[in-house]
Amino acid sequence: VFGLWLLHYLDDDPDTRKPGSIGVLLVLFLATALLSGVGALTSADNDRYAVIYFLKTYAGYLSFFPALLLIRKDRRNAMVICVVIVLAAAVLGLITAYNGIVGAGERTYMRETGIRVFSRQVWIVSIGFLFVFFNLYAKGRSRLPLPLAGAILFMTGVGILLSQTRGVWLGVLGSVVAGILISSIKREQGRSRIRGILRPLLTFATIALVAVMAVGNLSLLSTEGIAERAGSIGEESLEDVSFLTRLVLWNNAVREISSGGDLLLGKGLGYEFTTLRPDLSLSAGMVIVRTHWWIDGSLFQVALNMGLVGVVLFVALFARLFFVSLRAYLASGDDDESAILLGAIASLVFLVVSSFSMSCLTNYRFTNTWGVLMAVIVALSTKSKQAPRGTEAP
Repeated sequence: VFGLWLLHYLDDDPDTRKPGSIGVLLVLFLATALLSGVGALTSADNDRYAVIYFLKTYAGYLSFFPALLLIRKDRRNAMVICVVIVLAAAVLGLITAYNGIVGAGERTYMRETGIRVFSRQVWIVSIGFLFVFFNLYAKGRSRLPLPLAGAILFMTGVGILLSQTRGVWLGVLGSVVAGILISSIKREQGRSRIRGILRPLLTFATIALVAVMAVGNLSLLSTEGIAERAGSIGEESLEDVSFLTRLVLWNNAVREISSGGDLLLGKGLGYEFTTLRPDLSLSAGMVIVRTHWWIDGSLFQVALNMGLVGVVLFVALFARLFFVSLRAYLASGDDDESAILLGAIASLVFLVVSSFSMSCLTNYRFTNTWGVLMAVIVALSTKSKQAPRGTEAP
């Protein structure tokens, strides 16, 4: 697909070629990743499989460019893309619920808080949930019928709960609150902003309650287990072995790049280091160390592989994305595009929050989807040059 875009790029309208500042930052970040990967291929300290894995993962962001072209050619393609993501999320949520009920799937297991269906696909499920949730308050023709929206929210909500992943739960909660606050800024004059905040918050609480009751009645999760798991989100400490393991990995990443003179450019993709694993040590009753080339936390993964240069470009890219999407949403006069942009902003907040404890932005090839979401934001942030619907362009 990227190759077809390159061929089209040579004979395209100059206005549709411009990637904007976000495209430039993305190119610089990917170029840094490529240089880190090429240098790592000849190093004995870097795992070759991991180098190729990371190169393919980062290459997923190249989907930004073809998607940007498609949406600029016809802005209605942004809606098509969002519909595909939502449908995928609904199907994945349904599959997650099914796996939990029948105990299917190799990563479905029982823990002290109930059934856990562990899958990275919960990121897509969460993004679909966010798009549909904020679509409830859309004013344009894109607003889903309430029964359909309710069914999708139920399926995705159950999938999110069964993941039992605190980073996902915190990301969804944070993105919902952020989206509601941002939408309240854009309230029409003469309408109550407090009501505009309370209504969606009550809606979210109702959806969460229904999903919790559903998994409880199906004996998948107990309400006590959910409360215990959720209650530990804000109480992470050295007694939390999962959090402690991440702290050890983050500390090792910082120590590796700062002690070897690689602070600026990092150790290269696929760099291996040996680390203590408190989580495995606790379960085995003995000290266990492992050789790692991955880290839970995208920012620290970038720091280890690409140093301060990569970190600066990575932070600048997503900060710029947030401000561009926020400005576009507040300035948009199109109801349908406003609904898409609000869903995209919430999805962006979700990914950034989740990436602090999971490497959803760097270590998995969902980057194809993240690149498309970035294109939706950039394309809708520019003023439409298309003729109004029902008329012909000159």
